[in-house]
Amino acid sequence: MGGTGDPRYRALAIIERAHRGAVEAQFTGPLYLARGLGAQLDGPIAVVLRGVAVTLAVAGGHASALHLGDRSFDTLPDPASDIRALLDRDGQVYVITQDCALLAVPIDRMVDGVVPIDAGLLPDLVECSALVWFL
Repeated sequence: MGGTGDPRYRALAIIERAHRGAVEAQFTGPLYLARGLGAQLDGPIAVVLRGVAVTLAVAGGHASALHLGDRSFDTLPDPASDIRALLDRDGQVYVITQDCALLAVPIDRMVDGVVPIDAGLLPDLVECSALVWFL
């Protein structure tokens, strides 16, 4: 993955928390933010999900609404949709295999196109990226 010269990715976004932007910030989760920032750049971006954020890449993990008392919040983010949008723009989404194993998240339940990688490859991704963001 590593190398010199032109970067492979315009930006690398590293996400370690699985904040979904549900009630606290109804308009954005970290994947949506990565999409928005990446859309402003001229080139593909990559996202690495590590820690509990690997759960964002699980297919079918989206809740359509959240009910708290008599209030309903139906503007919840859909992480799988954000991942597909990143992939559609020639981006890449990676999950750290060690974190998936630690949290018992099966790799075969990931959204199609998500690539599992060993944590030891993270420095190579940083090296081949023009910008690095921690979201």
